[in-house]
Amino acid sequence: MCLGYEDAADNYAPVVYRSLSHLQTKVLAAKGVTVDKMVEHELWQYETDCKRLFSHPESFPARQLKVIIDITGMTWGQCTKDLVSILSGFSSFSKLHHPERLQKLFIIGAPKPFSFVWNTIISHIIPISTKNKITILHSFEGHPWLEAWMAKLPAALDEAKAKAAASTGGK
Repeated sequence: MCLGYEDAADNYAPVVYRSLSHLQTKVLAAKGVTVDKMVEHELWQYETDCKRLFSHPESFPARQLKVIIDITGMTWGQCTKDLVSILSGFSSFSKLHHPERLQKLFIIGAPKPFSFVWNTIISHIIPISTKNKITILHSFEGHPWLEAWMAKLPAALDEAKAKAAASTGGK
């Protein structure tokens, strides 16, 4: 979901928020959902966000994204090889189809298990140029830029719910 556009030196960078705390790869796999399907879904969501974001008049020419991924509440049980495969597949796709689209990625709410998986596995499978754009934090508190954007989240969620209700006739 787009929280807004950051205006910095005439570069209107969309700021995107995404929560992955709910991602339960073991549960999905037990229901017959393959890792490939999970990757496809994440890619579809990313493409949908990009189309929406870059159709905004202030986004022309296409800009880089600033992304906030919230994994608050993610447990060790969610840090599976399937999650690593999903992140790896997503990274490979992004590298091929959207080179240099990412300006900055903040992963917030990272538990110690995620940091362990990141440092031992994931950080070794992505290019250094991408790795340098990623900041992993246990909390967004104490980071003024993140605090300002996260303060916009409740209103953005309310707006998204209202749009979803309107598009389904309130059902």
